[in-house]
Amino acid sequence: MKATIIRVEIRETEEGRFYASSPDLWGLNISSSTIEKLNNEIPQVIRMLFAAQGKNVSVIEADALDEKGKAPWIAVPLNAVSELHAN
Repeated sequence: MKATIIRVEIRETEEGRFYASSPDLWGLNISSSTIEKLNNEIPQVIRMLFAAQGKNVSVIEADALDEKGKAPWIAVPLNAVSELHAN
């Protein structure tokens, strides 16, 4: 498995609640009362969704911004991370 880029779309409701979903990762649907909590939950949910597929990943937020000004998340297989540290 190679690294996977996961675009996450965040929206705020009129009531002030935040929701995140992804066109790249089925099942990523998160709701939170604050944007900070939501951003903390995103990598956890990405890891859980990959783990459900039998894939262990490390999740980081990318520095590069997409066309909407949002940094995508990157899921890197743990075996690839181990290989990088070994070299």
